[in-house]
Amino acid sequence: LNAKTYNVSHLSVPSFFGLTGVPGITQIRKIPFSGYTGSNVTDGSPDNSVIKGSFLQDQFGPTQISLLGIDFEGNNRNQYLLNDTVGNTFIDFGTQSTGVLIQNCRIKNLVGEGVLASSPTAFKLVTSEIADSAVSDRHEFSPLTVDDGENTIVTGNIIQNFTNFIDASVTKQGVIANNIIKNLTGNIQDGDETTDLGSAIFTYGSTFLIS
Repeated sequence: LNAKTYNVSHLSVPSFFGLTGVPGITQIRKIPFSGYTGSNVTDGSPDNSVIKGSFLQDQFGPTQISLLGIDFEGNNRNQYLLNDTVGNTFIDFGTQSTGVLIQNCRIKNLVGEGVLASSPTAFKLVTSEIADSAVSDRHEFSPLTVDDGENTIVTGNIIQNFTNFIDASVTKQGVIANNIIKNLTGNIQDGDETTDLGSAIFTYGSTFLIS
């Protein structure tokens, strides 16, 4: 990608593919009020994502996708929350992704969740920034969800200003270290009971994890 701003509604990034920009200059900016996938609002589904990983039919999840040297601007003051529980992830790799790499990227001013890669293998987030979710604290949104993963690396990042924690629970082998993490909190819901963890990083049930 050239050293300029690209205005987009949604991008579907296929497996074995990468987007590379000029760090600090190349920007992908979400078009105002572009919260539906599909050709129009009536036949689309609620989705506030700007990047969504896709995969081939014989794969478990998105595979070997890289995002390098790109600023992602969520333009959240010109968006709206479509649904309290689904469709709010800004960069969405779904479940069971393999070999996802995010490096030298800034992901800012989004409506809901930051990066989702549940049950990943060899997920890497390095020297990047995820900051500033939503315009209120009514809903709980996590900057990064990499739960139930294996060989996870999250190092050298700035992660701040979200209403939920980084979820790295049940990780099997990983490193989450040398990050600046500020202004995150989080609750666990169990039936009708809510437990305020007040945590920045949730690593419950993890093994061989440095954090």
